[in-house]
Amino acid sequence: MFTPCWAASPALLWPGGVRRAVFASSNGLGEATFAAAAARTSHPAKQGLVQTFSIYIDVLLICMATGLMMIVSGKYNVTDGADGYLVGNVPGVAPGANWVQEAIDTVVPGWGAGFVAVAVLLFGFACLLAYFYVANSNLLFLLNGKSGHGWKLALKLGTMAIVFIGSIANAKLIWAAGDIGLGLIAWVNLLCLALLFPTVRKIHADYERQRKLGINPTFEPEKLGIEGADFWTDSDDKESVRK
Repeated sequence: MFTPCWAASPALLWPGGVRRAVFASSNGLGEATFAAAAARTSHPAKQGLVQTFSIYIDVLLICMATGLMMIVSGKYNVTDGADGYLVGNVPGVAPGANWVQEAIDTVVPGWGAGFVAVAVLLFGFACLLAYFYVANSNLLFLLNGKSGHGWKLALKLGTMAIVFIGSIANAKLIWAAGDIGLGLIAWVNLLCLALLFPTVRKIHADYERQRKLGINPTFEPEKLGIEGADFWTDSDDKESVRK
């Protein structure tokens, strides 16, 4: 899942673009795990490498391109922290999507507003679908095979309520809530990554070993001493992904 750089505060808002860098990729937050887990592949390291490459597309291609649009066109401000400007190229223009709009207008006058509106709509809708998919996946895991129609209805109604509240509430409050939520997710994900590092190292080493032998890597967790990989130990599931 890709996140537009102008969706949150611009990179210049915090020194070094810390907030934008931390929240730039769904891989770093752990959100991409659900989409990656749905992929059918013969070895988990294959999908892991795909997810790693997606960071470059998201951060270097989309986010960097957005930042360069503003820098090259000169459509940005740098505040001095005291309601003044160190650089005031677009005084009075709120930071964020407005700067991107101004940058586009320098090349194609009159197209900035329409382009940004459509892009934000598409990115927002895609993010909404992705978050609902994540929430639904978690719910199905917690239900453990049970129907849970009531819980599924509650999830749908809750999603609609969140979208409605987010569209009418104060923007600063919504961004603050989002920063807190994503920050908490990031910390949990970093802890999980640290705990899973030995397992990931085994999986990657096994993948590289099979690649050097010139064979299509297949995952057999029992041989690596990895427990709990139920999907990979079920014979029917293993045959389906190999096909």
